[in-house]
Amino acid sequence: QACRGENATNVVTMVIKTDRCAFSEIPIWPGHGVRFIRRDGQPLNLLSAKVKSMLNQRKKPAKLTWTQVRFWGCGVSSA
Repeated sequence: QACRGENATNVVTMVIKTDRCAFSEIPIWPGHGVRFIRRDGQPLNLLSAKVKSMLNQRKKPAKLTWTQVRFWGCGVSSA
């Protein structure tokens, strides 16, 4: 019971490594997503088949409302 008291010093926290989607910038949790290798050899981490489809159609992420790129770029002024 010494480690469960208020003065416990050996507290362990678990760190979960998440990647970012190369298209939508949404976090990808472990066990999810697809890795797509471009012709030039650069690996891209993609969230889902929907994202892969949008990438293959050469859509711009900033014009799609559900991407994080849209939220960060929308309505921001550099004044």
